[in-house]
Amino acid sequence: MFDLNLSQSEYLSDLKTALLNEFDALYNKHQDQGIYAFALVLDGLLVAQYTTVSTRKSLLSEAENKFQYLSEDDQWNVDKWQYRAQTQQGVALFSRKMSEYFQKTRLNSTQLSAKERFNDNALNFYIHGMQEVKDYILDQYNLRADKITFLIHLSSNPHIALSSLERLNPPSSNLFEAIAHLKSSLIAKGRSKTRLSQIDKDLLIDLGQLLEIEPYDDLQVAQQAYLLTLEPYFLETSPSIQRLINDIAAMDAGILVMTKHDILQRMKQFNS
Repeated sequence: MFDLNLSQSEYLSDLKTALLNEFDALYNKHQDQGIYAFALVLDGLLVAQYTTVSTRKSLLSEAENKFQYLSEDDQWNVDKWQYRAQTQQGVALFSRKMSEYFQKTRLNSTQLSAKERFNDNALNFYIHGMQEVKDYILDQYNLRADKITFLIHLSSNPHIALSSLERLNPPSSNLFEAIAHLKSSLIAKGRSKTRLSQIDKDLLIDLGQLLEIEPYDDLQVAQQAYLLTLEPYFLETSPSIQRLINDIAAMDAGILVMTKHDILQRMKQFNS
């Protein structure tokens, strides 16, 4: 069984191999563009999805096409980074091994404390793997630690990126910029929590009503959530609500497993 507490498990070795394969592919393709960051991206259940890099050359200047380049404000917005790894022996292959274990473990963890412990173990596992990979990468590619920043990213929880930045990187201007960006994003997010549009509120009401249908059936909820994504107004809702609905809909394909409690906990953030 996949034990996140065993730092020397075969799964840690598999994670490191996947990360190295993906960084190598990204580096060989984009090294002449000034890579300044490498990120491992997780989904809502903490399953690794892909890796990505961003480069100095991809940043927008006034004379450049805004649809082809990143704005300076998005320099540390991992969701908007353009370069993702596409390898046969990368993170996607590794994640298939982990996904079933993650799903079963979360379903069996009915107590909140157990889920929090599992989440902490999972994040420590990824950070441990990324740290070892980082040390190898800096040596193998003759890179300076203050010129390339490593992080772990989860769209719905910027605190994960903040924690990984501080644990994986030495002090540098890159690191300080990334932390400052994330903290300002958290402040802005906190201010906007209460600013739900009417469409946002209506969609949350619809979702809440789905959860009250008895007997509760997670696959039925997933199917109904998928139908919500097809509504013409869905793309007008906030990105956080879209991610929640998409995560619920993914249960129908067996990709994710979320309990009713998980969904309600994520909905609470919009009502606080």
